[in-house]
Amino acid sequence: MARRKRTADRPGKIRYFDYWEQADGTIRYRWIASPRLRRLGWQSIDLGTDKAAAMTMAIARNETVAAADEARKLSVMGINGAAPPARKLPRRMTLADLIHEFRIVMMQRHALDEAHEEHLTKKTVDQYNSQMNWLGAWGGTTFLDEISVEVCKDLRTLLVNGASAWNTAARLRMLRQLLGFAASKTRGWIRENPMDGEEVTIPTPKSRTKRASIEAIEWLADFARSFRGKDRTGVERLGGANLELAVLLGFYSTQREGDLLAATRMNWRPIEDIDDYDRATLTLGGNGVVYGLRIFQQKTRKWVTCFLPPHVAERLDALIDSRGAGWDGPLLQNDDPDSKRRHIPDHEFQRIYRAMRDGAEAKARADGDAWLADELHKLQYRDMRRSGMCWMRDMGSTVPQIASISGHKIEYTMKILDTYMPGDPRASAAGLASALRTRAARPKKEKKG
Repeated sequence: MARRKRTADRPGKIRYFDYWEQADGTIRYRWIASPRLRRLGWQSIDLGTDKAAAMTMAIARNETVAAADEARKLSVMGINGAAPPARKLPRRMTLADLIHEFRIVMMQRHALDEAHEEHLTKKTVDQYNSQMNWLGAWGGTTFLDEISVEVCKDLRTLLVNGASAWNTAARLRMLRQLLGFAASKTRGWIRENPMDGEEVTIPTPKSRTKRASIEAIEWLADFARSFRGKDRTGVERLGGANLELAVLLGFYSTQREGDLLAATRMNWRPIEDIDDYDRATLTLGGNGVVYGLRIFQQKTRKWVTCFLPPHVAERLDALIDSRGAGWDGPLLQNDDPDSKRRHIPDHEFQRIYRAMRDGAEAKARADGDAWLADELHKLQYRDMRRSGMCWMRDMGSTVPQIASISGHKIEYTMKILDTYMPGDPRASAAGLASALRTRAARPKKEKKG
C-alpha cells in the first residue's frame, strides 16, 4: 500500500492528520500520535474514509490534546489546585528545580482546610507563582551552589534600576524564601542562604500615608450615591446606594476590600454580647437590637466583629430590603440585574471606584473646594481602612478596641502581647461607640479652604 502524496486540496495541514491510499484506491484517514504523545499515553486512531468526518474528528482530537497539555502545564505551575508531580531530584539542583520542589509544598499548603494555620490562599499562591515565574526566567538554569551573595547583589541592582519598588521587594523576598527553603535542615540542598545576611538588603517600598477625614469620606459617599458611570457595555448603571455603602463600609468597618466584597447577607447579624452603655449608642431603631458584621479575614485567618453607626446600618438595611425577601447574596454587587447573585471581582470594583473618585475630585475642583479635592486626590479604597482607624484613635478609642475591629497586630510596650486581637464583640462595639459619643460631644468641624 503506497502512501499518497499530499496536495493543496488534501487536508495535510491539520496536525497529526494523515491519510493512506489503499490497494483499491480508497483514501483512508488516520490521526497519528507523535512519539511525545505516545509517551504521554495517546494512541493513534483510525478516522475512516469520509474526508469531512475525518477532518472534524481530527480537529476535535487535537483540541482535546491541547487542553490536556495546558492542564498539565498549569499543574506543573501549581495552578488549579494541583501540585506539580514529584520527581527524582538531580544530583546538582538548579533554581528551576528548586522552584518546582517549592511549588509542590506550596500547593499542598493551599489544599489544606482554610482554617488551618498553614493554609495558603489562592491570592498568595498567585503572587508566589508570578514572582517565581520571573525568577525562573531570570536564572532558572543557574545551579544553586552558584547563587552567591554577589549574584544576589547583582540581581538587586538589576531590579532597583529596572523594576518598580514593589516588584523589586517582592522578587527579592521570594528568592530569599526559596533559598531558605533549600537551606532548611530537612533539605540541606545548600549550606546557607546567601540572602540571610545584611549584605543583600531588600528595599522597602514607601508606605502609603494617605488618609482622609470623616468629612471627606461622608461627602464622597453622598457623591457615590448619585454617581452613574458606564460599564464595559456602555450602559450607565454603575454607582448608586451600592457604591455609597462600599465607601462607608470601608471607613467604618476598617476591613480589607477583599473581605468586604466576599461578605454576604449572612454576615450581617444581631450581636448580643454588648455592654448596655454601648448598646444605647449603636442600637438601630431604638429597639435595643444591634447588628454587626461578622467577617472572616482571609489574611489573618480570624473572625472579627465590626459595627456600623446607626445611620450607616440603616442604609445597609434599606439596601438589603430593596433586594427582596430572602436575599442572601453579597452585600456589595454591581447594579447590573444580571449579576445580582455574584460577588464583584476585585479588578471590576477597583475600576468602578476609581471612576467615581475621579469624578468626585473633578466636581470638588469645579466647585472651588481645593481642600476637599486634595483629600480625594489619589485616595485608594484601601486608604479607607487606615482613615477609619485614625479617626477612631482621634476620637479617643483605645488601641485594643481598634485592633478588635480591624484585626491588626498590636504590641505593648513590654512586648508581652504580640498577636492578633481576637474578634471580641464587646471591645469592638465599645470602640465604635466611644468614637461616636466623642464626636457627638464635640463641636462640628468646619471644612478648610
